[in-house]
Amino acid sequence: MKLTEVLAQHFYEVNYGDNWTDAAVKDVLQGISWKQAVKKVGDVNTIALLLFHMDFYNLVVYDRIVGVKRQFDHEDSLEVSISSEKDWLQLQETYFSNVDKIYTAIMAFDEDKLFEKKTVNTPYKNIHGLVEHIHYHLGQISLLKKLTK
Repeated sequence: MKLTEVLAQHFYEVNYGDNWTDAAVKDVLQGISWKQAVKKVGDVNTIALLLFHMDFYNLVVYDRIVGVKRQFDHEDSLEVSISSEKDWLQLQETYFSNVDKIYTAIMAFDEDKLFEKKTVNTPYKNIHGLVEHIHYHLGQISLLKKLTK
């Protein structure tokens, strides 16, 4: 198996399940209503904002994988407006549609270029970082899900 396939599978599993942590975005989001997704707990981010933020950075790495130079501001990853169940479902649909697109891009990525340093990080480190980033925020979402019931 190629390393790109392993990375793609790792990315897929943190989103859809069957990974060694037994925690996946799809599973954790199950049963979260839009009101729960936007409910503030203290001064921490909402579930909806965390999902939007994860999608934002997933797409930053996607652009790097496909060769698009993207200028972005971290603050852009912290602005989401959810005011109905429809908005919340659309955010989830967009997130998983982008996951599928990124999975395909990782699978198609030239394995020989994984360790070329074109930006601050290599493509390998960017892709691996996506999985770490998702796990980090997935833990937050899991806790918020319990606190917002």
